[in-house]
Amino acid sequence: MAKGRSRRANGGGAARMRAPPSDSDRIIDAALACIARQGWRRLSLADIAAEAGLPVLRVYRLFSSKTAILRGFFRPPRSTANPTNARATGFSIC
Repeated sequence: MAKGRSRRANGGGAARMRAPPSDSDRIIDAALACIARQGWRRLSLADIAAEAGLPVLRVYRLFSSKTAILRGFFRPPRSTANPTNARATGFSIC
């Protein structure tokens, strides 16, 4: 085998890794955890950023307010957002 080359250069079947969650997914998950722990009224975007392990400005760039994060809870997952998959599952995007 060539130096520096992995044995599984072609994907390796069962050893495939999932893509890491996007920042917006991490923020949504962190918001849910913070809401469960401290409630909606005491929640701040700084709390969510700390829970997600992201800078506060990144949270503000993706979600301008707590209400925007609340709307993010109800967005369709990325895998169902493409038209091909939407037709296959019967899910329609308005």
